[in-house]
Amino acid sequence: MKNVVEGLVVREYERLLPSVPGACNCALCREDVMVYALNRIQPHYVTTPAGEVIAGVEMEKVQGQADIAVALMEAIRVVASAPRHGKRATKAR
Repeated sequence: MKNVVEGLVVREYERLLPSVPGACNCALCREDVMVYALNRIQPHYVTTPAGEVIAGVEMEKVQGQADIAVALMEAIRVVASAPRHGKRATKAR
């Protein structure tokens, strides 16, 4: 089982990041951006290679690309406004 949107989000993130001045690309910020964006995009789960290809083609249409780009830009903005890098993780009580 695989969510094909994950791969598309990673690829779009790599494409968009250079155009966002001041965006951090450390591992923690990158993961925070990915999680934020993926939680706002409808997942497309598949179980076969053929399903992966079909879902990927559907998501690469203009609206799918726009949905991903919008979610990523919002995620980059939110994470940049309150980055967690450099902060020590706190334990839940």
